Amino acid sequence: MLEVKERKVNDLQNRMENLQAGSLLAVSVPYLRDKEKQMGSLKGRVKSLQADTSNTDGALTTLVESLAEKEHIIQRLNEQRFQDDQEKGEELVASRTMLERMKVEHKMVLEETAVRHKAHSMDWFREREALKAQLFGLMKELEENRQVAQ
Repeated sequence: MLEVKERKVNDLQNRMENLQAGSLLAVSVPYLRDKEKQMGSLKGRVKSLQADTSNTDGALTTLVESLAEKEHIIQRLNEQRFQDDQEKGEELVASRTMLERMKVEHKMVLEETAVRHKAHSMDWFREREALKAQLFGLMKELEENRQVAQ
């Protein structure tokens, strides 16, 4: 787009030069005035195109700066995402390690509890058997005392 405008500017400048050269050859005053008007009009168009070119250059510069800023933002976001992913990975490894440790501890506590439960059950069973034997002895003694009392 910039090249097209530059070509138009060059074309208009060439026309102006041609008009200037043609105006020197012309003899009539009205013809010279007409050529001067055309030259003034062409100069105005050249200035307009130059202004458009500078505006286009300014817009292009703004777009380039904006693009560079966006690329910088994307780079920062990618770095942040990488860092977040890395932190999450580390947290996941730590959580898995903790989970495995807790599973081992849980298994050990269950085994210890089972051993204690079995030991208590055996103690209660012996105590029950001892109390049954004692009760049986007392009932036998009571039966003997009843028979003696009769």
